Amino acid sequence: MIDQFNPAVCGVCARAALGHGYAPKNASKILWVCDDPKCIQAAKAVYVMKQDQFTRIESRAAAKGGDAGIELLETIGKTDFAQLTIDEWSEFRRRIIGGYRTALANDMSGKVTL
Repeated sequence: MIDQFNPAVCGVCARAALGHGYAPKNASKILWVCDDPKCIQAAKAVYVMKQDQFTRIESRAAAKGGDAGIELLETIGKTDFAQLTIDEWSEFRRRIIGGYRTALANDMSGKVTL
């Protein structure tokens, strides 16, 4: 689960936060975000989002990340992880994480793709 107020992590997509932040007036916490325009745009809505809603969005994003990994496996015609080369294994992991981050940012900015 993402800590939405961790200064090192984008509170929208979980990438590295890069010094952009949002907080309403007189707020004690800052929601730090990366430099992706979708994340900057979504920061205000994410700041006030209830945790259960955020958890549902995060769960959908995890599923989308998994789908991206499966898509790679189907493309290369392999399902046994032990048979993957180092490069294939690295790409599989990259696709899962990238798919998760993209889906999370899209969902937070209102561009849900189910």
